[in-house]
Amino acid sequence: GHTGDLSQILDPQYGPWELLYAFWRKNYYPVAVTPEDAFRYRNQKLHLHPSAENGILYVRGSFLEEGKTKNTRAYFHRVICGLLGATLPVKMDVHHKTKMPLDNRRPALEVVIPILNHQDQSSSGVGVSKYRGVSFQRGNYNPRAKTWGTRAKPYYSECKFNGERYR
Repeated sequence: GHTGDLSQILDPQYGPWELLYAFWRKNYYPVAVTPEDAFRYRNQKLHLHPSAENGILYVRGSFLEEGKTKNTRAYFHRVICGLLGATLPVKMDVHHKTKMPLDNRRPALEVVIPILNHQDQSSSGVGVSKYRGVSFQRGNYNPRAKTWGTRAKPYYSECKFNGERYR
């Protein structure tokens, strides 16, 4: 069956939408896209897939890149923003301005460097600093001493883009 009603929570400032549906665990979930993308991807099989970084469900599918004969599995928001198969000088992420992974309308997405995308995420708890852009490397956590092992040191996410350093 179909699950969820996005029309109650979508922000109208990002324009009109149509719904496609992504499959996950015996249900279909609505995915908001612009009318042009709805027409373009109307026959595309989409599914939800948990992100390895934070476990949030994002929309994925198999898409054919230009010049290739086999489909490539990719996140739908990256395909919509034109990052599938793109040659870029640095790694780029797609930021969901509405913080809703099922809202894949073009105006609600923006291409950013990874540090800017991660700064907008809410705190996940253990191993996260209270300061913006600072987190801890993964290491062994000792619950009795409430300390991290020797490998865990605070670090600042850094990225250079066009010669500028973002921190």
